[in-house]
Amino acid sequence: MDLNPDEQRLITAFRTLSPTAREDLLTYATSVAHRETPLEGSQGGQCGLRQASHHPEADKSPIFTE
Repeated sequence: MDLNPDEQRLITAFRTLSPTAREDLLTYATSVAHRETPLEGSQGGQCGLRQASHHPEADKSPIFTE
């Protein structure tokens, strides 16, 4: 697995923490990951696509003019 320099620094900093500090950080990260904000409205921290409104001018039906 290739890590960028920021990810490598985070892993190094995590390894220097005490076991209690590691547990506290992991507990906090888990709570943040499982929390769902009202703006998200989807599961798993993924953004959902909004339903596009219907545009009749975009239909592929022929246009009749008189």
